[in-house]
Amino acid sequence: MLDRATVDRHLEDYRAGRPVLDIRELEQAVLVNDIHTIRCRVVNAGASLLFLGFQCYNMPEPGDSSSPITQAGKVIGLMSSVTLDTCMGIAISSDIIRSLKDKDNEIKDKRNKALLKK
Repeated sequence: MLDRATVDRHLEDYRAGRPVLDIRELEQAVLVNDIHTIRCRVVNAGASLLFLGFQCYNMPEPGDSSSPITQAGKVIGLMSSVTLDTCMGIAISSDIIRSLKDKDNEIKDKRNKALLKK
């Protein structure tokens, strides 16, 4: 089980938007939030989604949506949904979230340049 200091560090990294793993490995990961930590396994990783396997007796709860999924101390995604009958979960890859943030910054830059030209 993770100690409290590690959990606090994971949450701090998540909230600060610290760099994430570039390559997600198909291995153990952890869902971390203020209430609990839940171990899981990355069973498949695509460009935008992570598919997670949970132990059927230790599943995420409805309030765990948007909790960070960490691996090797780095946030690799955010919890999206859970399928209780298969003990599987889906997380949004942090790569997608980062690319959306970059796209948003590009749009803001273009808008600011257009306003400066006026």
